[in-house]
Amino acid sequence: MKVASLTPTFGSIIEADQSTNLCDVSSSDVIEQFTKTGAVLLRGFGLEGDQFTDFSERFGSEFLINGNTTRETVSTDRKTQTVNSGTGLIPPHAEMAYSPFRPDILWFQCLTPASGGGATFLCDGEHIWNRMKPAMRSIFEDQKIKYIFPNLNYQWLSLFIGKDCDGPSIGTTLASIPGLVYMVNSDQTITIEYSISAINRTKYGAAEAFANSVIVEETSSHFEDGTPIPQSLRLELFALACQRAFYLKWHPGDILMVDNSRIMHGREPFGDNSRRIHVRLCRVAGF
Repeated sequence: MKVASLTPTFGSIIEADQSTNLCDVSSSDVIEQFTKTGAVLLRGFGLEGDQFTDFSERFGSEFLINGNTTRETVSTDRKTQTVNSGTGLIPPHAEMAYSPFRPDILWFQCLTPASGGGATFLCDGEHIWNRMKPAMRSIFEDQKIKYIFPNLNYQWLSLFIGKDCDGPSIGTTLASIPGLVYMVNSDQTITIEYSISAINRTKYGAAEAFANSVIVEETSSHFEDGTPIPQSLRLELFALACQRAFYLKWHPGDILMVDNSRIMHGREPFGDNSRRIHVRLCRVAGF
């Protein structure tokens, strides 16, 4: 195997040699690269069967389900899904950063890359925060972000908490979360307001990082006083995130492991609907 830097500032790539199988890859080597660099790309391992699931389960203690209805479920336990459907741009974001249940690790597996475009871009939240102008930094230092989700039914509640939920248990779950306020509406839908800093501490190294859902959540993200975040500010943040982004041109069989506390991700638009990427979301198991 060959281990190298993915970019000059973050990420690693582990490439197979002719005799290496994914099951031969050392978990400790992967963890070392992941915790130091924030992302690990495994390339050339010729995946077969359930190897993607088996490999990700070495590192995950709990796998979440994204309730987005544009995703297709591709495993019997519903924990392996396609990425969002469509061919359009998806701005940079940390997965489920609008929720206290956000996963620690994102896993991507490329079955079929797009014939043109369709790169997944990775943006280092530490770099974004360090490069941010003082005036913009002060905006996010002075007040938290509030994500507001009105009139959610139970199907969309699963998108917020990462697993199936029902009426009797959801109130107990939501009531225990700091920064979260919810209300049951007369039609039995639920309105949720969740306040959290736009700046988070990375899970490994405890550095400050701008890794959230502010850019992509156009309608739900507000300042803590309820004021909508201006589109001009979102665009400025988008430009800053893309200045040093890494654009991953997928190869069939690629696996990408992403630290969701540090690295935001997004998608380039592409011209046809042949692109096929699977995703799994998990919390870490013991490291």
